[in-house]
Parts: sequence; C-alpha cells; structure tokens
Amino acid sequence: MLKKKLASVMLVLAMVLGMSGTAWAIEDLPVAVENVSPEIYNEENNVCGPEALSIINDNKVFNYFEGIRTTNELEVVGVTEKSVYVSETIGKDQSIIDSHLMSVDEVSAYKAKKVDGGLSYQGADIEVGDATDTMYNLTIYLVVYKDRYHNYSAYGTATWENIFEIIGNGEKNPSRGLDFMALTWGGGGELELQNSSFTGYYQVTGDEIESSKAKSDSYSGYCWQFKDVEQFIPFGNEYYMKEATCSVDLSKTYVKYLAKKTNIIFTYIHTYEEHTGSVSFTAGSSGLAGEVSLSGTSKSWQLEVDVTGLWY
Repeated sequence: MLKKKLASVMLVLAMVLGMSGTAWAIEDLPVAVENVSPEIYNEENNVCGPEALSIINDNKVFNYFEGIRTTNELEVVGVTEKSVYVSETIGKDQSIIDSHLMSVDEVSAYKAKKVDGGLSYQGADIEVGDATDTMYNLTIYLVVYKDRYHNYSAYGTATWENIFEIIGNGEKNPSRGLDFMALTWGGGGELELQNSSFTGYYQVTGDEIESSKAKSDSYSGYCWQFKDVEQFIPFGNEYYMKEATCSVDLSKTYVKYLAKKTNIIFTYIHTYEEHTGSVSFTAGSSGLAGEVSLSGTSKSWQLEVDVTGLWY
C-alpha cells in the first residue's frame, strides 16, 4: 500500500514538473520516509473515582468487577478500557503470515462490510489469493481498587470477541506462540506485591487456561504467560482464548501515609511464532510504573492501558 502511494506521489510530481517546464533530477526530490505506520484504530475510555465502573458496557465484565468491589468493601480508584481490532493472515498451509492491529482505514472497511451484510457471522474470514484474512475484536480493561489504608488491588482483563473455530489438524499447525499479560506499578519500592492470580477460559470448550510466571518483581511488576489457542482433542480443532483476568494485591512498605502518587499499567502481548523470547521490565521514572517489553521475536504486538492517581 505504501509503495502504491509513493508511486502516485511521484507521478503527480512528474506531471507538475512537466507542466512548469522545470527539470529536477530524481536525487533532488525530497526523500520519502519509510516505515511510516498508519494510525492504529482504538477506542479508549478512562474514568477516575467511585463511579468509574459505569464506563464498562459489557454486563458480564461489569458484574464481575462490581462483585469484587462489594464483596471486599473496596473503593474504585479508576478504570481504563481499550478496544482494538486484530487482523491475522493465515496461508493455505495454515502458516501464520501476519498478525497486526488494524488501522483506522482497515476497521472502517471492515465495519462497512458488516453493515452491508458481507459477513456470514461477526468474525470475518476473507479469502485473499492463497491466504485468509480473519478479523477479531480485542478489548482490555484495567480496574484499580483501594482499601481504607491505601493498599491497592489491580485487575487486568482481556476479552476476545467475534471468534469462532480457527484452525485444525492439531500439531501439524504452526505454533501461535505464547501470549502475555502483565501488571506493573510504580512507587520506587514502596508498594510491595502480596498476592497474584490468573484465571481464564477458551471459547467453545470453556476449558480453563493454564498460565505460568514469565517475570516477577515484588516491587515493580508481575507477568503471566499462557497459550492463547487450545487443541480440542476429539476433533483436532483449535480454539482461541475467550477471556482472561490477572490481578495483584499491593501493600505499602510504610505504615504512615507518604502523600506520594503513582500509577499501574496493564499490558497485553500477543505473539504468533513458536520461539517466543523473554520478558523484561523497564524501570519507570519519577516513581511511575515501568513498562513491559518482549525480546527475541519480531512477530508480536502489544497493548497497554494505565490508571493514575494512586496516592499512598
């Protein structure tokens, strides 16, 4: 697409120069900037305060977080949600050619096709030569609570929608790699991890997702890794993760109130190759939460959301 746009620009320039009677050498023209990414489509909402849960439109997700609030007598600090669309291109041999977050233009075309009735179900399978483009919707939520002592609990949830049966034939298919979910926090060592948890399930089968620790630091973050695709043995089919939630409970390392402020970040990383690489935490500046990065693979993308205003 970029090459086509550049070619069009060059053609217009040539016509303009020809009309003006001015002759410039090719090397005199401005150099085009390569690798300019189109604007990624996302819908993001952030609300702070006790009524922040009201921004969650998914009733199941809302009821889950409201239940945590009432059961544990916690106050909601803030909620951030972000929704994106994902395009994956799968070859005839079931190899994964590409996976990326869709641009504004791509999502507009996808939604127009849905309105026109061009899709038989909410997920989109579109044949493109020897490959199939499949579009999904992914939404992530970060909800942060606090108790009366300014101890915090943070929950990161990821939900995939518009997912149906994807690929089959079990181990002959390429590995989709591991996905990662992480919660990182600031405080410069003054907020300490007390508890961590992960739960999730696959679509269609409803089987529980098994996770393991990818990286942890008691004073800065915790990251889980898991398979986002499950093989359904009776028929040899494979199914995507439908929903997963990770959480951490943090307590102050000082009894007294320090009147300091920090934030918490929730990160979701998707990979689509067998060799996944390793996770690392980047230290945040000025007492803020650090970020999560994945090294050792280029076949990945990630999303982040944060909640600010954590006083302790």
